[in-house]
Amino acid sequence: MAFATEEQIRDARRILVLGVPGAGKTTAAQRLAQLLGIRGVDFDTDIRWVDGESQPWTLRPLEDVQAGTRAIVADEQWVLAGISASVRELVYAHTDLIIYLDYADHVTLYRVLSRTIRRTLTKEKCCNGNVETVRKAFQPESILVWWWKARPKNRARAAQCLLDPALPPTVVCTRPRELEQIAQVLAARVEHTTRDIKTSR
Repeated sequence: MAFATEEQIRDARRILVLGVPGAGKTTAAQRLAQLLGIRGVDFDTDIRWVDGESQPWTLRPLEDVQAGTRAIVADEQWVLAGISASVRELVYAHTDLIIYLDYADHVTLYRVLSRTIRRTLTKEKCCNGNVETVRKAFQPESILVWWWKARPKNRARAAQCLLDPALPPTVVCTRPRELEQIAQVLAARVEHTTRDIKTSR
């Protein structure tokens, strides 16, 4: 499907939020899930990583990731932040709407740097109880390296979603205010549904 229509956005029950590190996928998904009153899922925290207190920075086995993903997408309503290549087709097959957060590089890089510094200083937990460190921030598999590598791949994938009729309806947000417009469309749906329920009583 190409660009999602307003009707497709309004009617979406299973929403996938994608983007590079620092785009705000988790925050956006949590906000939309709360707005709609449905389940919000963060792929890294809820599916991808083993509990950081028992096995720091350890990925779950592929079969566990796939099983966890199947359990999520089997539900009728959800907002999911992020996926990995191993479950992409599985999630796409159950998705009503893809929201790609494709903000300018300087925006996402600033967010990644700020978040990494904050987490390092405060020992704030992320990715299912893991803790970032200064040493990890400069390793080959660090979030900064991942951000750099993910940029062109994510933009190419967003373009593919807009052009491939076999993929779910897609909205590409290049500015935060465009995400706000999507939230307003969904909020109108909630308000309309609530009004209908009150009227029917």
